[in-house]
Amino acid sequence: MINLFGCIAVLVCVLALLIRRVEVRLVLLAACVALFWMVGRLPDLAVTMAAELANPRTIIPICASLGFAYVLRLTDCDKHLVQLLLGPLERPFARSLLIPGVIVSGYIVNMAIVSQSGTLAIVGSIAVPLLLSKGISRATVGALLLLGTSMGGELFNPGAVETVTLSKLTGIPAVVLAQRSMPLNLLACATALLVFWRLAILWERRLASEQPKSGDSAVLVGAEQRNVGPVQVAGSREVTPILGADAPLKVNLLKAAVPFIPLALLFAGTRIPILRPFHEHVTILVAMILGSVAAALTTPNRFGGLATAFFEGAGFAYTHVISVTVCATLFGQGIVANGLVKQIVTLLAGRPGPALLASLTMPWGLAAVSGSGAGSASSMMTALIPGAAALHLDPGQMGILAAMGSHFGRTMSPAAAVAILSATLVIQKGATPREIGSLTLLLTKRVAPALIAGGIALYLAALLGLGR
Repeated sequence: MINLFGCIAVLVCVLALLIRRVEVRLVLLAACVALFWMVGRLPDLAVTMAAELANPRTIIPICASLGFAYVLRLTDCDKHLVQLLLGPLERPFARSLLIPGVIVSGYIVNMAIVSQSGTLAIVGSIAVPLLLSKGISRATVGALLLLGTSMGGELFNPGAVETVTLSKLTGIPAVVLAQRSMPLNLLACATALLVFWRLAILWERRLASEQPKSGDSAVLVGAEQRNVGPVQVAGSREVTPILGADAPLKVNLLKAAVPFIPLALLFAGTRIPILRPFHEHVTILVAMILGSVAAALTTPNRFGGLATAFFEGAGFAYTHVISVTVCATLFGQGIVANGLVKQIVTLLAGRPGPALLASLTMPWGLAAVSGSGAGSASSMMTALIPGAAALHLDPGQMGILAAMGSHFGRTMSPAAAVAILSATLVIQKGATPREIGSLTLLLTKRVAPALIAGGIALYLAALLGLGR
């Protein structure tokens, strides 16, 4: 019981420090020291950390995916895909569909690029100038990009870390789990999109009413918000807006299809002869490498930069994504070690309804605190899935809810890299870290109601048996 109170005290301290914008990895590591020390297992922290720093089931999917994203950037395949998706939205008749259209575009790209930051860099470089040029406010632009690129498109991909982890725990093939998750994923994300769309219209109308009128049309944003110049995406080159430019990019359908090659290979699995000798994370790596080679073949004059781009992306992923995932995983394991999760599972035994809700909300809460979806899902799945029988739950459905909850929680976390990058992408040049932090918090507040609505729809559908 003392450990439980201590664990709760640590959680409160973590929340307080993160609200004060102390660096998330430092906060989580300090909390891990306290959590493992309280149960007399401090040496285990170092052992577990060493294992997670070299965990191929986490590192290979994330690093290989962002390496692939950097190759797409090198060969401009990313531009062609996003131009294909967003091009129709530039037309006047499609103005009313700009907000849902960009969200859906981010969601689709995230299926192919199993990295929220990588997806945001690809979509944002073109979507931000387009949206700002149409008079949509920076806060709304940042929020809709955050929602579209982070809420769950990745889970369509059998190579997602959460899906790979769940496959290992349940013995269900990753492709089958990805297929089973689709109805729940689509329902929850569609609900979130519709709620956000409605709220965004209200925000823009309110902003328009607060701005002075100019001619016959309302000014939605101030002059500084309408100004569109080069956009700097963290970890990428500076890009000039494509849509609306004098010479718009002519879409090459072959280049636009390249990002989906690894996804198609993973769904095909052993039906593709070249993949038969491999399994699990190695299959994901091979699929990403084949996709990278295909991207380079579409632009032969850049073939020499293939390896450099791939490993640059992998290194960026390890520094900025894996590090947070490791800290979040350790934090989750520290909470488990103190018996908090076990106590909750014991209380919920024989009560499938509340247990199903817990399998959704516990990873959600941990992801919202830590800013990591993969780390939160992995640690919570490891703690909850073995007890699925006692909870009278289907382990696959339980894991799918945990994965969706961790994605929704991460999307509304001010500590998440994708939220910070969203704010950095849309804020004025020269903004201070405090201003970026304030905008990050605003963006997560704006997506929270939509995500909560999606979570409610997800839970009700799961109660009705969807996803089993």
